[in-house]
This record gives sequence, structure tokens and C-alpha cells, in this order.
Amino acid sequence: MVQDASGNCWHCEKSSRADARPGFTLVELLVVIAIIGVLVALLLPAIQAAREAARRTSCLNNCRQIGIAVHNLHDSKGDLPPSRIVDGWLTWAGIILPYIEQSNLGQYVDIHALFDDQPDILKNTPVMTFICPSRNHDSLLSDPTKNSVGVRGDFACVSSTWFGAGDAGEYFDGAIITPELIDDGDGNNRTTNWKSRTTFRSIEDGLSNTLIISENSYWMSQRYSIYDGDDNPGAICGTGSLAARSIPRGARVTEVSGARIAQTPEETGAWVGADHPVILNVIMGDASGRTMNKDIDLTVIEQFITRAGQETVSIDEL
Repeated sequence: MVQDASGNCWHCEKSSRADARPGFTLVELLVVIAIIGVLVALLLPAIQAAREAARRTSCLNNCRQIGIAVHNLHDSKGDLPPSRIVDGWLTWAGIILPYIEQSNLGQYVDIHALFDDQPDILKNTPVMTFICPSRNHDSLLSDPTKNSVGVRGDFACVSSTWFGAGDAGEYFDGAIITPELIDDGDGNNRTTNWKSRTTFRSIEDGLSNTLIISENSYWMSQRYSIYDGDDNPGAICGTGSLAARSIPRGARVTEVSGARIAQTPEETGAWVGADHPVILNVIMGDASGRTMNKDIDLTVIEQFITRAGQETVSIDEL
């Protein structure tokens, strides 16, 4: 302690001033914490929504790339890809692979070979154009208990609006359908000799008014490879030959009970769906990617699927 000439203790005064410094009370601290919590609660949904919007935009870009690949194949071959060649052979996705940008896997595609006989590099290498960024895959390979293992994909061709569509072309009223198999005369190797049934000229309803490919449900995506033309994955193959319950499987949506769009990743038994909230993305015949509401009336989708149904539709109805 030091005293000045007047006898005042300046050390004591300094100590008193230090003791009088303002600070947070417990109540004030709790208020600040509460405000921070409210701000986080308000900002987090906005951040999540922004991220989902970015993923949805990326998915739409994938749709456009797939649509452009279909157009490139048509420009090269003069017709549309088939939904699948025959049971156990390649699907539309494998056939258009050489025409997808930034994919070096196209060189490995053999349209004259079974899916099981395709090179492993083709069967097991994911093509991100076929993957929706909003989908949380547990694996990018299909379920080994269901069929031959291969890379998964989140898109499916839409071939028919009819329930139980067989091989007769009249039942496949969509744009990407099963091909015409041409007998070689001795009954052998028919899978090496086929011809697509559809071209852009076949789409009388207009390319911009015809839905050719859609996102498929998580349940469908995990079961089969996108390249595997087995009869079972109707959404991918468009066979419609089994007990179909939704559009890509061949369901006649105006008459068949249970036809629906998968609203959540957990839903089973529906082949069309997406992990995006509220919407799914589809590809039109003009190669455009479009956003479709999951609650859309199925009869409206039916009108967009038919290639020559003569319906009056507007793209705004999606």
C-alpha cells in the first residue's frame, strides 16, 4: 500500500475500481444462450433447404445428361433404345452408356452379351449420372440376394400404362419399350438380332409432352443393377409382365388398385419415387429434365407416358 502526500491510498482505490467492473449475470448468460439457440434453429432448416436445392439441381442436370444421351443414340442409330433386350440382357441404361458424357465405360458395353457376361469393370463401376445426390445409398451395388450383383442406378424407363403388359407391342404405349426380336432362321442367337420398335417420329404426342424416364424408388434401386435386364425390375426393363402395381411396371393406373408413387425411401412396392421432399425428377422426350410433384394425379402421368395417346396435356400439369 502506498500513500500520497495527502494520505490517500491509491492502491486501494485501484483495487476498488477493479472490483467494480461490470460482468454477466447468470440470467444474462442464459438469455444469450437462448438467443443463440433460436438463431441456430432458424438457420439450420434454411441451410438444409439450400443443400437440398443444390442436390435437386444436380439431379436435374443428371436428367438432362441422360436425355441428351438418348438423343445422341437416336442420332447415331436412328431409333430409341429398348427398355431391355430380353430377359437377363442389357437395359436401356447400358445401351446408352457409350453416349453419356464423361463416361469411359461405354467402350466395355457388349449389346450381344448377357448382363452376367459383361466385364466386371462395367458391372461394378458406378456412373454418377445415374445416381441421385439426394439418395443415401448404403451401397452402390445391388442386393446380392435378389439377383446378379451390379452397380445400382436411380432412374427407370417408363414403358407402359397397362397392367400385365406382355410382349405384344400394342400394350407398350410408352416411348422406351421392348424391342422386336428377329428370328435368324434356326431359332438360335435371337438376342443378337433385334430392332427397336420406336423412334422420335413414333412419339406423336410431342417430345416435350412425353415422359420417357423417371427417378425410381429407393426400394427398386437397391434390388437390381440398372444394367440388368431381368424380368423382375419392371421399372428398369418396362416388361410389365408381373403383378404390377405402379406405372413403370405396366400398371394401368386408372384401374389397378395400389398404383402410386413412393413418397419416402422406406416405402416398398412402388417403382417410381425419389428421396427429394415432395417432388421427383423426370426426363421428357426432348431431353429436358422436369420436376414432378409426388402427389400428382396418376391419370395425369398416364397421359404423359403414352407416346401416341392424343391427349391434351400441358407441361405445367407436372
